[in-house]
Amino acid sequence: MENGTYRVDEEAGFFPVQTKEGYWVAIEEVLPSDLEAGEYLGVWTDENTNKTYYDRSILFLDLAQALNVAKLNNQIAIWDNKNEREIYVK
Repeated sequence: MENGTYRVDEEAGFFPVQTKEGYWVAIEEVLPSDLEAGEYLGVWTDENTNKTYYDRSILFLDLAQALNVAKLNNQIAIWDNKNEREIYVK
């Protein structure tokens, strides 16, 4: 799978999700097979380490809330959909 966010569908498997709103936040690292229908899988390759992460992800519309949840879950970065870029968590 390429970097991006995928919705899990019981019949169709994983299909890409495109949105220009909000921020994707990873909650926990998972295997794609661990997710159930209706959940979201975030795939991200950290350019600093070249490691690819597979994460259960949630969409937040509020930046402050997204960053707070990311910090609570020890995440490296969140994804800004509007600007199509990472925002690193400090």
